[in-house]
Amino acid sequence: PQVGLMLDVADQQNLLQFGAKLGVLNNRMNQTGPAYVDALLIDGNPESMFQVDSDEFTFSAELDVLYQRSITRCCALHLGYQGLYLDHVAQSASQVGSPVDGTDLWLHGLIFGAQVDF
Repeated sequence: PQVGLMLDVADQQNLLQFGAKLGVLNNRMNQTGPAYVDALLIDGNPESMFQVDSDEFTFSAELDVLYQRSITRCCALHLGYQGLYLDHVAQSASQVGSPVDGTDLWLHGLIFGAQVDF
């Protein structure tokens, strides 16, 4: 679930939009695999294994800022910024065979676009 707030400020040709959302997500991860880093083969016994089972609730936050300029009645240009933060994201095992704990993830960038209405 997410809850948020959106604010639009507009005149005849311009629109400035601000948005913010907070959410909760269930971040579930189950990993099992050979632990290659510390594997030891004695008398033909298989490598050591690891198992990680994580079931946590974490939060997400989203921020949006958008500017829209109307060029004609049916055409508009967009410029903005969008960011998404996810807390303690579950990741799969690493290439070297060890478990990987969750880590914070921040995705963000500029938005450029055009809109045509018919």
